[in-house]
Amino acid sequence: MAIKLPASPPMAPSQETSGDNLRPEIAVSWWRSELLGVRPGLAIEGLASEPLLDVDERLRRSVQPVLDDLVTRLAGTTSAIVLADHRAVILDRRGTTAAVNAEMDRIGVVAGHTFAEWSVGTNAVGTAAEERRLVRIAGTEHYAQVFKHLSCYGVPLVHPLNRRLVGVLDLTFPARDEHPLMRSFMLDAGQRIEGLLAEWASLRERAQFECFLALGRRSRRPVLSTMDDAVLLNRSARELHPVNQASLLAAAAEIGEADHGAILSLPVDNDGEPISVRVHTHSDHARFPGVVLEVLPTTPRRRPPRRTQDGSLPGLVGRSKAWTAFSAETHRAAGVGSPVLIAGEPGTGKLAVARSLHELSGRGQLAILDAASALADGRPEWLRQLRGMLADADRTVVVRHLECCDDALAAATAAEIDLAPDAGPRLFGTVDVTVGGDRIRPLLDRFCVRLVVPPLRDRRDDTDLLVRSLLDRQGVSSSLRFHPQAIAVLQAGDFPGNVRQLEAIVAGIAQRIDTSSGRTRSAARSRTLWR
Repeated sequence: MAIKLPASPPMAPSQETSGDNLRPEIAVSWWRSELLGVRPGLAIEGLASEPLLDVDERLRRSVQPVLDDLVTRLAGTTSAIVLADHRAVILDRRGTTAAVNAEMDRIGVVAGHTFAEWSVGTNAVGTAAEERRLVRIAGTEHYAQVFKHLSCYGVPLVHPLNRRLVGVLDLTFPARDEHPLMRSFMLDAGQRIEGLLAEWASLRERAQFECFLALGRRSRRPVLSTMDDAVLLNRSARELHPVNQASLLAAAAEIGEADHGAILSLPVDNDGEPISVRVHTHSDHARFPGVVLEVLPTTPRRRPPRRTQDGSLPGLVGRSKAWTAFSAETHRAAGVGSPVLIAGEPGTGKLAVARSLHELSGRGQLAILDAASALADGRPEWLRQLRGMLADADRTVVVRHLECCDDALAAATAAEIDLAPDAGPRLFGTVDVTVGGDRIRPLLDRFCVRLVVPPLRDRRDDTDLLVRSLLDRQGVSSSLRFHPQAIAVLQAGDFPGNVRQLEAIVAGIAQRIDTSSGRTRSAARSRTLWR
């Protein structure tokens, strides 16, 4: 017997939105919803709308017979079948009763409304599109209050050839009417629709897609496939520089069938090296409707590693026992490809050590990302920047101030490091040892090598060299020197801010001294040092 849907969510005060006791996958979706700024008490009148696309209309018409059959099979229940596109925009909705359709109208499940997580939070349509797998959202697991009286199953619809998300199929029903067979019912419906999509693919399309897959499995080489308006890239091709991707697309547009098997040299890439590709236009069974390009391996050009004769580090100075031992350890770390954690007290020069290691490695570009900026930039944008940096194999990436990561950002950063290509960039991290690191220990464990920069109190014998180096950094005339007694005072001083604090003192002195006025070195000692 059909049960009428309630006119409004029957919620008790104890059921108000809370992240406690949620299933892990739902908790992650709630976290995304919160980051995206979704309000649990959102108003239906404020739902975002999107225009329907031509490709969406083709999808709706193509699966219409399947939707009709599903509604017939659901006769006698109180439920609705919903079809959305790849953007989680509603394309079609079929209720089993007039009361169901009225309730769907009331909560905004109508064509054109977007149910992506950024719009309404956790729901079967948006979360299935985000997760790319079947999801079940049971009643109060919805993020928005207005949907908590309903339960839903969402199944992503994936094109069987290019594996792109083309839509989402959703079953919505009162929370109290859930049945154990609904999961298998939705899985079967999703497979029927994907089978229908597979029938559309021609023999030629299948042959080209199989060639793309075979080349991608064979090696880690970048592979690109173009067919009509669709472009497929394997993971290695996605990591290419945009200039190189544009060169490949331009070449694919000009290749004919006679070029099959040819090796072409495309214009130089962003590093000044030509790109060599092998052309595939047909298989043993069929001519492709497009073309598949396989990028052939080249030896990346890198600057020769910088060699030092005395064991010092590029750009850094020191001769103390602590610094000499640290330099030797750093040189050993430079020859290891594993991620390196550079720890130390504030102001010891952790970033300067990372720059020196970059010079020793001979990598092309140095990219620096500060975890402290995640608060201003937002976690999603900050993580996108990190993901882009980790995709370039010929660069050095430094992630600063790891101690600023909260638990969620630390876990997400660790996940991005785990997903980076095996032959990825050289990775360094810096962390303040005066801040407890137990809460971010899983992130710090991603760095296999640990260097601890000695504090300035352990490098008192380096004071004169540091002062000279810091004066050079300030662009001060080489005729300016600190008196030995001034050096002795600095050497005996307590610098909790380490080299950074010493630099501030040296910079202040350098700015006060008018080197063109003929003041003597003793004046620098007697007047400037004590102010």
